[in-house]
Amino acid sequence: VSVTPKVLAGAQGTISDQLNAGVIHLYWSRSRCAWGTEVTLGALISGYPEGTTVKLIVYEDDGASEEDDFVTELEASLDGGLATATYAVDFEDPDDPDAEGGEYELYFLVEIDGEIASSKEKCPYLLVDLTLPTFGE
Repeated sequence: VSVTPKVLAGAQGTISDQLNAGVIHLYWSRSRCAWGTEVTLGALISGYPEGTTVKLIVYEDDGASEEDDFVTELEASLDGGLATATYAVDFEDPDDPDAEGGEYELYFLVEIDGEIASSKEKCPYLLVDLTLPTFGE
């Protein structure tokens, strides 16, 4: 009898699934958008059963500030290892928009079972333009 990872792991899935459980990849449907644009954000997650409820918590990076601004919290359910949600970029900025340099940088964290399961460094930014882009003179 040969011993394979499936045999070793049994009904709980493969050993690889158990070792790599958690958030594998985070993404936005685009890298840049204008204010009011609808975007999709998602997370590829391993090691959790289908239908698990996941929270995607969006923040605006304040750069040098110690605490980033909370934007919104979206709920999603795992479907085929993916948790996705749609968000129309629209939030109230507590800071002066002129201090942002004409754009915001949004990122999101994943919360599973009440615990944050990803990091800011793992998420790409979504750049949100506050003003229309200027093209050559």
